[in-house]
Amino acid sequence: MNDEYGKKAMAYKKIGILLIVLVTIVGVGKFVLFSDTDIFAFATNEASQMALEYYLEKYSDPSNPDEAYAMKRRYGCHDEIHVYKDEQVVMKAIFTNGKVYEVQ
Repeated sequence: MNDEYGKKAMAYKKIGILLIVLVTIVGVGKFVLFSDTDIFAFATNEASQMALEYYLEKYSDPSNPDEAYAMKRRYGCHDEIHVYKDEQVVMKAIFTNGKVYEVQ
């Protein structure tokens, strides 16, 4: 009877360890290796494009077009769009409900 109990306990222990390893692998894969958005992503999505257009409309001189570009940055709890000109951040924005909001 004790031998049978020991075998069951060992089987449950192995299953538990297997589940922990599986959850860890899936978590690392989903949130680190195969994240849907990179930490740095060029303006290929709607939010970055709208933030860039907002910056150009509000701050750009039409007679002197600048070489600005936007990148979305993931901070874990939220995303920000940074607009760069001459390799310097010139504007930070967030995108919510289809609108761009400039942040300081």
